[in-house]
Amino acid sequence: DANVNIKANDLNLYSTTMPLGLPAIKGSIDSQITMAGHIANPEVKAKVLGNNLALESVSINDLEFEGSINSFGHAEIKRLIIKDQDLVIDVKGSADVFEKGFMLKDVVNANMFVSGQNIIPKRFFESDDIKIDQEYLNSLINFNLNVDVDYANNASMDKINFYDKQIPVKN
Repeated sequence: DANVNIKANDLNLYSTTMPLGLPAIKGSIDSQITMAGHIANPEVKAKVLGNNLALESVSINDLEFEGSINSFGHAEIKRLIIKDQDLVIDVKGSADVFEKGFMLKDVVNANMFVSGQNIIPKRFFESDDIKIDQEYLNSLINFNLNVDVDYANNASMDKINFYDKQIPVKN
């Protein structure tokens, strides 16, 4: 058995991602990651706080994440909060993701609660990305969504139905 504790304070992401050949991410994070138990099935816990994050045209003022994966492959998002200007997205949930040895399960069972405030879809979609009336892309949306999902590994879908609107999905 092993115990590992990794902590980073005010880590500059740009100077970290560029030399690694990763997409340039701007901003900084504070993080604490702990791993404990057997190397084949460790328990992992993570806390991350991000400030002034940006990747290409997407920016986030504040990001908070707290989550874990236990030795049985059960993942839990205790808190994922994304804030930018008036926009707030809050995610909580859990999923049975891994078999022993961190092999991805054939079917992932998940329960997620997603809440959004002051969401303007145009910010996330180009008008050519989805076939939807432009009026909807400029709308201000507040929502709460509780979802139970079984996702089969290697599955794909070509659209999502919201009431009578179809949104194509790019896989």
